[in-house]
Amino acid sequence: MGFIAFYFISSRVIEGVLTPGDYGVLFYYYSWLSGAVTALPYLWIRIQADVPGIRRVFFLMDLPSEADRSGEELESINNAITLHRVSLTFADGRQALDDVSLEFKKGEITALVGPTGSGKTSLAYLIPEFYAPTRGSIEVDGVDTQNIALSSIRSHVSYVFQETQLFSDSILDNIRYGNPTASREEVERAAQTAGAHGFISDLPDGYETLLGTVTSKISVGQKQRIAIARGLLKPASVLILDEPTSALDPETESYLVQALHEAA
Repeated sequence: MGFIAFYFISSRVIEGVLTPGDYGVLFYYYSWLSGAVTALPYLWIRIQADVPGIRRVFFLMDLPSEADRSGEELESINNAITLHRVSLTFADGRQALDDVSLEFKKGEITALVGPTGSGKTSLAYLIPEFYAPTRGSIEVDGVDTQNIALSSIRSHVSYVFQETQLFSDSILDNIRYGNPTASREEVERAAQTAGAHGFISDLPDGYETLLGTVTSKISVGQKQRIAIARGLLKPASVLILDEPTSALDPETESYLVQALHEAA
């Protein structure tokens, strides 16, 4: 295509139809246009890669503003969280949960098992009320959550999400984000329970390692353990781990499960 354009413009200059100045201007515009056309496929690929993130942003923007609900203040969760015939249907009509009754007792570890899309995360989101059930009720120690302050419920729930979010800060402060007033000893104890203390101690700067400079050297599983340590450090009655062992090797997974049983 470039050769054809060059031949066409050059022949017009030789015939006297175009001046050398015209040739220079046309050649400049052709070069600019061909570069833009060449970049279009790469731009389209980039746009397609960004679409899921853009959809999540608009999903959040479309959510109604959440106001804190006033009500009873919880000092702790002493007995159980109970779901009574709970159903959850999204605004687009998709049903995530249908008539679910379940009890989570204090001191017990409950595992929700099922294929992708079966509603495990949706059910977990009901506990801190990231989602509100469309039918049924949830009780904490026999009290309907609608009569409990929303901020109070969430202060007693520590949630570790599937997608690990770490900050460009030291490992120490990343873990301490779960409890800003925690001592160094408490941070290390949480990391020990999460199976993270060993690899953190092996890093040149240990807990003072800046994640922004060594992110590529820390595996997904190690990031996951740091996030779990953060969740453990929060002084909460309930710890929810969403796909907590998805990036862990069998040995580390077994250690974590045993450590959580002991901590419970």
